[in-house]
Amino acid sequence: MMKMTPIDLLDRLPVGTAGAAKTAPANAKDAAQVQAERFEAVFIAEMLKHGGFADALSQNAGFGGEAYSTMLLEKYADKMVESGGFGLAKHIYAQLSSETGDGTQSEL
Repeated sequence: MMKMTPIDLLDRLPVGTAGAAKTAPANAKDAAQVQAERFEAVFIAEMLKHGGFADALSQNAGFGGEAYSTMLLEKYADKMVESGGFGLAKHIYAQLSSETGDGTQSEL
């Protein structure tokens, strides 16, 4: 099996910033679902960044390495959300779309 580097993984990811690739969804997702997924992608990217992954990726990367490692973390976050993420988007979507049949907001 071939060893993958972060650059190899980045080449396989779609272009865009964290969550931004979902602005025009291919399926029938509504705006609340798209925004919930975008939020989860940004949240995951920040968790990875503050967990030290950005520093680990930019170690010995030279000038601009931190910027590229941040973009790579955003791509990782996008892929994590596409694969199901942490389930945060599902709960945010449920909260945003918690209308009852009569058009009033349900109580939580």
